Amino acid sequence: MIVMGLFSMSTKYAETHLGVKYRRHASAEHPQAISGGPMYYLRDAFDKHNLPLIGKFMAGLFAVCCIGGAIGGGNMFQANQAYQQALEVTGGADSFLVGYGWLFGLFLAALVGVVIIGGIKSIGNVAGWLVPGMAVVYMGAGAVVLAMHFTAIPQAFTEIIHSAFSLEAGFGGLLGGILVGVQRAAFSNEAGLGSAPIVHCTAKTDTPAQQAMVSDDWGIY
Repeated sequence: MIVMGLFSMSTKYAETHLGVKYRRHASAEHPQAISGGPMYYLRDAFDKHNLPLIGKFMAGLFAVCCIGGAIGGGNMFQANQAYQQALEVTGGADSFLVGYGWLFGLFLAALVGVVIIGGIKSIGNVAGWLVPGMAVVYMGAGAVVLAMHFTAIPQAFTEIIHSAFSLEAGFGGLLGGILVGVQRAAFSNEAGLGSAPIVHCTAKTDTPAQQAMVSDDWGIY
């Protein structure tokens, strides 16, 4: 994940730079209404090379694929994972949520709708307190688990040191790092997926490179 994060920083820098550079303002009367993203700079890049038809096709293809990716690879997956966790903590097979996944999904959709209707500032404000809270809960939950099983910690360290230098651990770690590490890193930072320039194109800046460097901080996570 760390290696992928380092590579992702350069990818995010490039796409954010292009997103800010080729963004479009709705009009002079409404400069706050901004549109941008890969669909814009793909079109403009091919247009500059006298290939406007290819540019329009690539821009349209990205937009269509982005819709499919947002549903299947983003919202659907995350909503399902949230529902499964809620199901487990409320009793599993005996939970009152059994058979009500659709209702849980509607509840999540309503929460997301309240946030995104407020625009990019609303999203930023919510993320500003939500993300630190997530980090605190994650670290706190890990500390609780360690405290509950503190007697097993010495044995765990012994097992780690003993198994780390085995051939099985070497192959397992290599394959696991390539497959799971790359997968998780790409899913986490979304570098190359086109989401970064869509968000950062709304930044109040006249220097695309400066805004791209700000987005680079996200590539490592």
